[in-house]
Amino acid sequence: MHKLLLTACTLLLCATRGSAQACAAPNSSVALSSTASAILNSSSPPQLYLTSGGRNRSYYIQLPTGYTPNQAYPLVLGFHGSQSIGLYFPLDTKMDDARYSNNKIMVYPDGVGGSWAGPSYHNGTSVDEDIQFVADVIANVKAQFCVDAERVFGVG
Repeated sequence: MHKLLLTACTLLLCATRGSAQACAAPNSSVALSSTASAILNSSSPPQLYLTSGGRNRSYYIQLPTGYTPNQAYPLVLGFHGSQSIGLYFPLDTKMDDARYSNNKIMVYPDGVGGSWAGPSYHNGTSVDEDIQFVADVIANVKAQFCVDAERVFGVG
């Protein structure tokens, strides 16, 4: 079942590649949004919230140093393991090191109850609900930040 979730998320990430980007024109003088400014000034990835499938869900986000709304950045989603949360993913994996995260928007979603649908020990959400959540996170990030729709990746 865990392989099913991984396969479904991979297909979802591939399907999002053609989506539109919310980016300013290159060399434009578009100012950073207040959300982007707050994230850039945060010492650790802040937790953002959205409603997915009628349920409040959350994710953590890290913008590249020097983020500008007129440059498209790759989006990398890091999925935590069992009994964890998104905030711990970069701490456990060092994915926040510049060699991995430089010039990328890094997102660390939270699974319900500290895990993701699929394994027998998880009973918080269905595979379909978690797939919808990932799609909603990607759409939410694309709506707020300049994401290169051809470079959306998942690790975990």
